Amino acid sequence: MSAIKNIRDFIVGHQLVSFVTLALIVAIIMTVISLRIYVTSGAIKLDLSRPGYEKVRQEVTNDNTTQPFPSSGTLTPAAIKDFRDRLNKQQNDLKAIGNFSDDGLSDSNLGLE
Repeated sequence: MSAIKNIRDFIVGHQLVSFVTLALIVAIIMTVISLRIYVTSGAIKLDLSRPGYEKVRQEVTNDNTTQPFPSSGTLTPAAIKDFRDRLNKQQNDLKAIGNFSDDGLSDSNLGLE
């Protein structure tokens, strides 16, 4: 019991040091957990900033030729038709992937191929 009392007295007497030490311990634990999840989930395989992926990084291109829909302007039947066409195309692309399919995270869908 005296050891616990000594520890408590030390913590009460050195609150700032105790708080900083506790904060560092929590930060280290959280970092270890997040890195473990990063490695075991397979997300590390998608990280193109790692060394050794210079060739892959150069091959990645942004082939998204879709222009953004203007946020201002006049509302005409042509603008509504353009918006609906864009919306339908995106909906069809999403439906093609499927609701619970692993294909949503495939390299081609993520633009890595």
